[in-house]
Amino acid sequence: PGLFPPVEIDGHHFVDGALKKTLHASVLLDRGLDLLICLNPLVPFASDRHSPAREDRSRRARELARKLGRPGGRWLRPGIPRLVDGGLPLVLSQTFRSLIHSRLALGLKGYERTHPQTDILLFEPDPHDAEFFMANTFSYRHRRHLAEHAYQATRV
Repeated sequence: PGLFPPVEIDGHHFVDGALKKTLHASVLLDRGLDLLICLNPLVPFASDRHSPAREDRSRRARELARKLGRPGGRWLRPGIPRLVDGGLPLVLSQTFRSLIHSRLALGLKGYERTHPQTDILLFEPDPHDAEFFMANTFSYRHRRHLAEHAYQATRV
């Protein structure tokens, strides 16, 4: 709901699995998986104001945007000093990301306890990355840029 509408199959309605559980890996883990690789693009934004690393990432992201021909588009603006200054949409985005992130952390702790033989890798964006927070990660139109931005962030 919200992103994907419920789907009816054989008279039963199915909804996005995130409503019940954030990380659905137990089927694989129960089969003796050696390595679980998780990708979570939705992390809450750490909005502490004075972060030299954040300012450097913002500068590099703006340079990358210029190279890709997207100089300072609405979805790639620099960080907002306070999330409340971004209005209700930004506050709701932070709330949603916090909810997903905390549920994911609980799920991973449970998997570490129930499947200690499995190594678990979790890849997430830096919580200070304002450009990634401001971007719509569900937008097909922006995915190429987001992938490039994420790749460049790994090269630091």
